[in-house]
Amino acid sequence: MADRGEGRDLLGEWWVANPTDDPDGYKLPEPEERVPGTLQEVARDKYALETIGFIGSEPSLADGPSAATDRSRPEIWGTDRDATCYSLFDSLRSSWTRRPGHASAGHEDWSVGWLAKGNVWVTSDEECRSARIRIDHLNTWALHRAADNIKFDGAMDTATIDLRDQALGSAMLGDTSVSLVRVPRASFGFLGQDLGQRFSYADDVYWELEGPLELRSIVKDWIGHFESFVRFMTMEPSVVLGIECHFGEADDGRRRVELSAPRLERDGRETKLDDEDTSPHNYLTTLRTLQDLAVDPMGVLAGYWREVATGDAYMAMALHLESQDRLLSRGADGALLNAIRSVESLYAAYNREAAVENISVQTKIDAAVHQAGDVGAQILDSWPEIRKAGVLRREVAHGKAQPSAGFGLRCLGGAMSLQWIQRIRLLTELGIVDAAAHKIVSENLQYPWDLKTLQNWSAELGVRSAP
Repeated sequence: MADRGEGRDLLGEWWVANPTDDPDGYKLPEPEERVPGTLQEVARDKYALETIGFIGSEPSLADGPSAATDRSRPEIWGTDRDATCYSLFDSLRSSWTRRPGHASAGHEDWSVGWLAKGNVWVTSDEECRSARIRIDHLNTWALHRAADNIKFDGAMDTATIDLRDQALGSAMLGDTSVSLVRVPRASFGFLGQDLGQRFSYADDVYWELEGPLELRSIVKDWIGHFESFVRFMTMEPSVVLGIECHFGEADDGRRRVELSAPRLERDGRETKLDDEDTSPHNYLTTLRTLQDLAVDPMGVLAGYWREVATGDAYMAMALHLESQDRLLSRGADGALLNAIRSVESLYAAYNREAAVENISVQTKIDAAVHQAGDVGAQILDSWPEIRKAGVLRREVAHGKAQPSAGFGLRCLGGAMSLQWIQRIRLLTELGIVDAAAHKIVSENLQYPWDLKTLQNWSAELGVRSAP
């Protein structure tokens, strides 16, 4: 969230949440039930709370000072000096200290699982009417080659801008309607500014969910699946940037909160949705590319959701693929084992009646290469060593006193080649026909580069192994 004040200490008053069936009947607790404290963002969307005094039940002296003994996870409400309402969830007391002789009874430290902030207090199981989720790279993925909503009139030297929200696609996922929504944003400056600074315009793209949606489910289930989908499509470490939930209208305006939940690290690569250097040509595919291939992008999303719900093998492959780049930066041997585990999980899913534990690893790898069609044939031609990946896997898993010649390079080539096997298999598992899936991969700019790299490494291994 761009306006969350990252790293800023927030002073406020805090108390145990006290929901009521009557939304108009809730009253703030008495002063003695509230304690002052500081909410601090200790890392991106990771929070800690320190209070002067005890929230709720006081820790027992028998537990000893500074003991993290309270394993309950109370929901905590609070408010800051600007009257913003904060709701803290999955909060765990990490330490406490009693201070005899002080005006306050002591202090507590709490780790906060996730939180909501806005103009209303909420509970984790409360249901909102709708939510909008914003993710790294979603703008570029969805708007690449999209029709512009600015119409120029050269004769009149004017332009007309359509500022209405535009649905780029929609699908039903269970009982929830999910849309990909383009939201134009315009801002106006002051007359004293330069002409170019008086007006600015940009698009944002959101996943929009229409509920009812339980807040905990949004944090624990929905946003992780959306992130994984965008990561696969863009081949970038994309994470959620913001989650806005709406509960309907109240007498004093619309009730809304923003959710903050710890997300995966971006491998140190900060991304911006409006960054001019962001290139969709590095992505596996884009929304417009899918449409050009007569593939419904929202149908692909729905297929992904079905696999998430029922396809253990699919999720294993997706998670293995996400971890490949991180593993390759640490060591190619770990990345190779990771990719082979993915191949094994897929083989087991397609051969449920077979005693797969008696099938050799190389047989499973050969089957994956064959199922990848033309892409598998191209990989095999560029990296013949993939026919020996089973033997290499034993060397990696069990170790050798003296690794064979070209060990590191063979691990690296095996991991890279299996990455593309994983991608083509995941595309087809989503319901994309083979011809479209092969076109997506073959026209990706990274793919021929990787094939050339594999060919060079294969030639280098041939030189190394020559007598």
